[in-house]
Amino acid sequence: MTAMLTSAGGLAYPFVQEGEKLAKTDILEIEKEYPDEWLWFEVYEVDKLGRPMKGRLLAHSPSRSALDEFMAKKAGVYDNTYRVYTGPKPKKGMAVVL
Repeated sequence: MTAMLTSAGGLAYPFVQEGEKLAKTDILEIEKEYPDEWLWFEVYEVDKLGRPMKGRLLAHSPSRSALDEFMAKKAGVYDNTYRVYTGPKPKKGMAVVL
């Protein structure tokens, strides 16, 4: 289950009760469920090249700044995290400044 915290460019996160763990998920499958959003995962499993494969979604938002703010509040709480944008990737030869 996911809840929105704010309306425009808000942050959403799965509700987890005290002591409850969300099931490990396939990160690539979860990425498909949230197009054009920033996602933040706790990573449980990586492939041979170190790419995140399994984990749980901690938060998601169309706004990078909203996700960054949430991540700053949770600094040091989670080990092995991964942040990704699911929108269009830059074309070859283009540079991105974040």
